[in-house]
Amino acid sequence: MKNLVIVALLVVATIGQVLGQVTKEQIAVADREISKAEVNFKKAEKSFESQKAKKIAELKRDYRRAEIAGNRSENKEEIDAALKATKRLQSQIDSVSASTANADMYAKRTELKKWQDKKTELTAKFLEVKDSKKTMANADTVTSAKSDPVALNIKKKSAKADDSSDEEAAAKPAKEPKEKADIYDRKVPTEVNRVDYKQRERSYDLRRSDLVLTKIEQNINSAISPGGQESGYKVIFDNQYIEPVDFKVFRLSGEQYTSVMIDPGVRRTKYLLPGKYVVQFYVAGKPSGAPRPLTIDGKTYDYKGESCFNFAYMPRFAN
Repeated sequence: MKNLVIVALLVVATIGQVLGQVTKEQIAVADREISKAEVNFKKAEKSFESQKAKKIAELKRDYRRAEIAGNRSENKEEIDAALKATKRLQSQIDSVSASTANADMYAKRTELKKWQDKKTELTAKFLEVKDSKKTMANADTVTSAKSDPVALNIKKKSAKADDSSDEEAAAKPAKEPKEKADIYDRKVPTEVNRVDYKQRERSYDLRRSDLVLTKIEQNINSAISPGGQESGYKVIFDNQYIEPVDFKVFRLSGEQYTSVMIDPGVRRTKYLLPGKYVVQFYVAGKPSGAPRPLTIDGKTYDYKGESCFNFAYMPRFAN
């Protein structure tokens, strides 16, 4: 009976070994196919990006031609036609810019994912075979140990030694927090206690903040235009567009700071406090064109012969 059990175990182990070898070869094949699919996908992606850049360049050339034609003309119908053309072309530019893939890329990506899933399936199967072999080996060891008391005693001693080594290893990391705490404490000067150290640090922060606020106040006092009804730096907003435009000024946090509604062909002045802002143009209640940065830091500009601390204008053709 014992011989029959040993023969059965040998047969099962042989079958498991063969299955494991076959699965390992299949995983190697999947790896090669994944490498090929990745190369093909990269080529498709590069081709797509090249075609996309070429198409955008063509649309921008057409946009520029229509814009120049409208600027050179004084005929209202020609200007309206140029305006419609630029809006249509800008919509096409935005659509092409937003695209991220084409049919070829989707096909190559599907092929790559197919082989990746195949490898995952084969790897799981290989690990399953490996675990079954390990289980059989353990069963064989237990059977042998039962028939050999000396081997069983050696196994028990080995397990006990492993447990004691694990306990020693678990006890070592307990010292690390104390060592880190000692290092942290040495960062604070020994002649200053922790409360005084924190108070001194806060005092320095408050002093720095006071200096910054004083400097800003001095800059404002020296830069405000005489006769200004508002406090701040003089900023020019110019609407060159053919429709009324609402110039909305936002802080970088996204909060609206102020807004100026300006009729076509009109220029207005607004006084703003120093800082970094973003100007968004709104036509008929909807955003038009890209936001424009607006930095006010005391630097002066000359806008069409008028001195100011910065400016923002809506062009004749929105872009």
